Amino acid sequence: LAKGRKGALVRSGAEGCHLALPGQPVRHIPPQRVEAIDTNGAGDCHVGYFLALLAQGHDPAHAARLANIAAAISTTEEGPATAPDLQTVLAAADGRTSNPED
Repeated sequence: LAKGRKGALVRSGAEGCHLALPGQPVRHIPPQRVEAIDTNGAGDCHVGYFLALLAQGHDPAHAARLANIAAAISTTEEGPATAPDLQTVLAAADGRTSNPED
């Protein structure tokens, strides 16, 4: 997938995603496990987070991991997906609660 490109990302829903970078084996980026209520818009959230973090200079694997977390959190409420704020995503990445108000 990454041949002739800077890389490729394949989303796998609840299974996380796979990241292909030139000259490296394809890497599975594990999902963030949550109790999903409504998955509508989770893919858009994932893509948005991944691209925004890449644009900020983050490593692709780190950006993919945070995108997985953001997309997972976006499924925990009913209704159209709203991307969680970065503070919430980073808290979940550190193993703290995904809700800063808890």
